[in-house]
Amino acid sequence: MTYNAERLFAELRAAGCRVIGCASDGRVDYGPDADESDRVKAAQVLAGHDASPTREQRLRARGFGHWQAALVLVTKYGEAAPEWARTELDRVATVIEEAAR
Repeated sequence: MTYNAERLFAELRAAGCRVIGCASDGRVDYGPDADESDRVKAAQVLAGHDASPTREQRLRARGFGHWQAALVLVTKYGEAAPEWARTELDRVATVIEEAAR
């Protein structure tokens, strides 16, 4: 099975797994403080993993850059937009403000 590594990593972290990375082949890289409970949770996440592209990945595939995808999501969903999108727009705004000085 091929996994969506970006989505898988988010799912592992949301499940509380102490991981530092993962790969599309299902390999999970555990942090130094990981224990057996992390491996059990990771196995459960892998079993229920949704490998379909995320909304951001679909936008990037259509030629949108990371900040452009963030702009679309924040414009459409406002405060309900993913945290990464709001953070990305804050970062872009800071860069623009600094460049304008």
